[in-house]
Amino acid sequence: MIKKTKERIINLGLNLRKEITLLIILNVSILLIGITLVILLKNLLLLIAVFFVLLVTNYLYISRYQSLENAQKESNLKDLTNIITFFKVYLENGFNVYTSLKEVSEFANPFLHEKLLYLLHQIDEDKSVQPFINFAKNFDELIIEQLFISIYQMVDEGNNSSYLRQFELIFNKLSNEIYNNEFLKKEKRLSSTTMFPLIGSGLLIIMITIGVVEVIGEMLYGL
Repeated sequence: MIKKTKERIINLGLNLRKEITLLIILNVSILLIGITLVILLKNLLLLIAVFFVLLVTNYLYISRYQSLENAQKESNLKDLTNIITFFKVYLENGFNVYTSLKEVSEFANPFLHEKLLYLLHQIDEDKSVQPFINFAKNFDELIIEQLFISIYQMVDEGNNSSYLRQFELIFNKLSNEIYNNEFLKKEKRLSSTTMFPLIGSGLLIIMITIGVVEVIGEMLYGL
């Protein structure tokens, strides 16, 4: 578990020492505040609350890596879409697949640049479809594999109208999927935003209820 978390931090390009230091500072701060409250209020039950806060804080801190990974994957997929758009322009201007991939690699982000250069290196050594399938494995979407298989077909058969048209159909499908996913994400964000006033109202009601109960308790105790 610890080894896997370290690998995730490094793959995300984060500073491992900084991440560990921040987590330690968070835990120590919560413990110090918790112990101080227990001493001042003389209530040992607060230790349970402190333990709960520690669990939640550590969970949220570590689980954020998943969110960062998802954001990174989305960013790479969008960048790939832009790169393929440039790739298509090069094809339409008479460049072959290999040269087009080499040219568009210069416009890619560091992750895609590295993967495209490795793809070109594999193509030099292996003329089968495998290098294209290997590249597609860097993405979770099955349609990426279909797209790069269609690109391989243009290597063998040339970027004639039929293979270029097949490539365009798959690419358009990929672009539409990305657009629809973005639309759904924005819709979810708007829905979650409308929930905040309701949550705030709920917390306010709970606080008022607790206050009323305390006042009634004091009145009864006074009697």
